Amino acid sequence: KIDGCAFSTYYLNKKDGHLYFLIKPDVFENSPYFVVLISSFVETDSLLSIVSSYYGYIVLGSVLIAVLIALFISRAFSTPIKTIEKEITKLADSDYSTSSHEFRNRELISLQDTINEVKIDTDEKVQSIESQRESLEKLNQELLKESELRSSFIARLSHELKTPLMVISATTEALASGLIPNEDKEKEYENILNEIDKTTGIIKDII
Repeated sequence: KIDGCAFSTYYLNKKDGHLYFLIKPDVFENSPYFVVLISSFVETDSLLSIVSSYYGYIVLGSVLIAVLIALFISRAFSTPIKTIEKEITKLADSDYSTSSHEFRNRELISLQDTINEVKIDTDEKVQSIESQRESLEKLNQELLKESELRSSFIARLSHELKTPLMVISATTEALASGLIPNEDKEKEYENILNEIDKTTGIIKDII
């Protein structure tokens, strides 16, 4: 008996899983009309049996989906990090060429721009240092050449001055000791004066 109905009955057809209701509402109590309702019906035991039989597959599928999602997320994070790591390694190896990668994360894009700026700035500084080093090497070569010229000049000057001074010294000692005859003394004095003039000329040339 269903509330509001003068008559009701049902029939379950287990073959097709449908539940049939035959109802005669109170409003049709004195009439020959009935209302037929048809509804799909699934037994709880049968549903639980189906779920239990596929439980292992459901769990396995869930695990596989979770693993795939984890791998996707891991790759999405690790790939940009590895790319940035390679760029930093290139910078450490004195490779200052800039690069461009299509990152989707704003922080990674900003980091890439910063690395490129560091590369450009470092490259300019390295080139400046190389230019200064070359200039210093040229200056050092010039200083070495000048030092060699100075040493050569001093050696030649010393030789040029020693020769007349030795002649003057030896002649003067010979005159003082009386080793030179009187008739040759005038000639020796002239030799001394000539050597003095020669030495004076060398000193003037130096000045």
